[in-house]
Amino acid sequence: MRTFTINERLLIRKRLDPLYVKKSALEQFILDDKRSNEVVRLVEEYGCGKTILLFQILLDYCCAIAPAVLDEQQLKSFGLEC
Repeated sequence: MRTFTINERLLIRKRLDPLYVKKSALEQFILDDKRSNEVVRLVEEYGCGKTILLFQILLDYCCAIAPAVLDEQQLKSFGLEC
């Protein structure tokens, strides 16, 4: 199983920190009842919040699909080793 780390800059919460990443865009997830219940179950299993869980799912997806849509040079320029 692949493991990923979250860029430490994304974890900075102090907005005055010069390394803070401004997050002006919001993402909306629409889940049916079955998937929503699965998210709740996984949140309880992993002991994290829904946002962290959904972010990790999105990150895993992006890393899985990146080699299919980016060439090797682009992957390296983003620092991806998917």
